[in-house]
Formats: sequence, structure tokens, C-alpha cells
Amino acid sequence: MTPVTDQMNDQTPHRIDVTSRGYHAVAALVELATLAQDAPVRLASLTRSGAVSQSYLEQLFAGLRRHDIVKSTRGPGGGYSLSRPAKDISIAAIFMATVEEATKPPIDIGSAGDTSSPAITHLQDYVGQSLYDILSKRSLADILRHSRTL
Repeated sequence: MTPVTDQMNDQTPHRIDVTSRGYHAVAALVELATLAQDAPVRLASLTRSGAVSQSYLEQLFAGLRRHDIVKSTRGPGGGYSLSRPAKDISIAAIFMATVEEATKPPIDIGSAGDTSSPAITHLQDYVGQSLYDILSKRSLADILRHSRTL
């Protein structure tokens, strides 16, 4: 496990809502890190698997760029690359970068009752904080190493 530094090192508690956007962002960044050895990678190269569309990746990468996880290069030969080494990008930072400010909690309890109760809100905060604590200790480099052993 690699120690990870983030821009979110302040003392305020953080929580993560696990969404498919976060998983897609991690998968795209693994592919980007694998392909981007010497030059930026075009998003079209990341959509060849067909898992997500290029417009969806554009939305994801806009958030990742705003959070300084990727950088973009314009012009011929342009594309995206990691803004810093993979060992310095936590999985928590990736998930946090994909969350839209106005989203509702992704946990759908459905017919289980009122999700606005203080007990459920506390549980959601506890789970989100626990996930943040775990994922802030895992880096993109950890995921890359693991994906190469599969």
C-alpha cells in the first residue's frame, strides 16, 4: 500500500458516495495511465472498450481536470495525462472529483422506509466517512499494480 497525498488534507471530515461515475473514472484513469507513457491520450482511445461513450468520458474528465487529477493538452497530439504520479492520486480523490454538488445520496433504500430519518442520515455519513478513510489510503498506483497481476 502506498501513502497517498491529496489536496484534501484539511481536518474536516470527508465522506464518499460510491457511484458508477466513480468506478468509471477509476477504470478510465487506469487505462489512461497504462496508455500514456510518453504522450497525452485522446478520449477516443479510452472508449474503444465500449463501456462508456466519449461524451460521458468528457464529463468525467472535466471534473477530474478541475480537481487536478488529469491535465489536458490541446492541439495535434493532444489529449489527457495524469497531472501527477499515480502513487499521489488517491482513489478517494477520484471518487470525490466525480460527485456532482447537487446529487442525492446514491443509497436507494427504496421501500425500507424514510431515508431522511436522523438514524439513516447518521448511518449514511458513517458509511461514507469509513469509505473515505479506506479509499484515501489506496492510490491509483495500487490499482494499477493489482490490475497487472490479473
